[in-house]
Amino acid sequence: GVVKSVEAKGAVITLADDVEATLKASEISKDKVEDATTVLNVGDEVTVRIVAVDRKNRTIAVSIKAVDSYEEKETKPKEVEAAPAPTTIGDLIKAQMDK
Repeated sequence: GVVKSVEAKGAVITLADDVEATLKASEISKDKVEDATTVLNVGDEVTVRIVAVDRKNRTIAVSIKAVDSYEEKETKPKEVEAAPAPTTIGDLIKAQMDK
């Protein structure tokens, strides 16, 4: 999206032609952001993730922080569970026969 306006407590992000979303200052970075105007400028392109949709009030909340944590989660090596090693000679023979 593109930053449409910025205030101390957050920003309005244009996602599409007539679709706008709010970005709270607390959702800009993992680090504490007191004033969004120190981090964002009107016209900046940002990658955001939709975190909430309020159908009643017709508002969308987005987060930059959620994008960062999602990307970290995706790049982490996946843990593979190893099959338990045979503990007795009988288990070892059975494992070899099952192959």
